[in-house]
Amino acid sequence: MLNNSIVRVSLKPTLVVVKTLYIVRHAKSSWDDPSLPDRKRPLNKRGFKNAHELANCIKISNYKVDMAYSSPAKRALNTAEIICDKLEITQDQFKVHDGFYPLNYRYLFQFIQNLDNSLEAVLIVGHEPALSQFVNHFLETPLEKLVTGSLTKLDFDVAHWRDVRPSSILKIHHLNRHYWSGVELK
Repeated sequence: MLNNSIVRVSLKPTLVVVKTLYIVRHAKSSWDDPSLPDRKRPLNKRGFKNAHELANCIKISNYKVDMAYSSPAKRALNTAEIICDKLEITQDQFKVHDGFYPLNYRYLFQFIQNLDNSLEAVLIVGHEPALSQFVNHFLETPLEKLVTGSLTKLDFDVAHWRDVRPSSILKIHHLNRHYWSGVELK
């Protein structure tokens, strides 16, 4: 006796939800005035040049940013303002976050996991060593450090920022003044 029952197979596509994080280490700062407190050191000439180059790379790459956060340190603010200006990020989309100076890795990780889920792409401008520690958390082969004026783009397969973890990483792309075209790290 033949079984003539119909087998139904669901070919439901898996939906990948992507949250994107842009981690930017501020551009090169000036040490011309040793009496300035660390928090007040501005960018030097090369730093301004590299910040503009980085902003151009981000613009050309059509990276979308819903919200940008910066450390209150002048060198980070200078870098963030150059990028935000180039990307036409509004004042409502830009916040200075006092908790990013000094910045520590655990605080940064908690901050990211508590981001508003309506945000799909967030840019953070900050400092070493917390930024390298954060990025290295997602890499099998860690970077020595993020050089000044660099960007690391992390794409996560998550619907909620609280779910960001190494197992949710889809892709990591890193670029800096030594190679503006960038390199895939994962």
